[in-house]
Amino acid sequence: MTPLQVDIVMVAGAASADISSTKYALRNCISCYEGNPFMQDDKMLILSKTAATVLVVTGCNKLRKNGHTRAAKVLRYMAVGVWLSVSANNFKQGIRKWNFLLLYIMVILVIL
Repeated sequence: MTPLQVDIVMVAGAASADISSTKYALRNCISCYEGNPFMQDDKMLILSKTAATVLVVTGCNKLRKNGHTRAAKVLRYMAVGVWLSVSANNFKQGIRKWNFLLLYIMVILVIL
């Protein structure tokens, strides 16, 4: 794979993980909400993530063409790291509901 293809796969994968984990958390967590009013609409969420992905990949490509391969890797890893850490937090918030459900079931079983 070329470095450009690696950038596209990694950055787009991290952005899509962020989108899917956000939707997962909003669907499964009663008290969770999207704090950014700009991102509350699905179309705007996808459009902004797509634009950010294009900007990061374009920036990495331009840095690499100008001989700054290390800076291109740093930019790529920073974007991927931020989106994957946000994604992990979103999944944690979405799973939290199931922990309460299991606790509730255990309490009912102990009472019975």
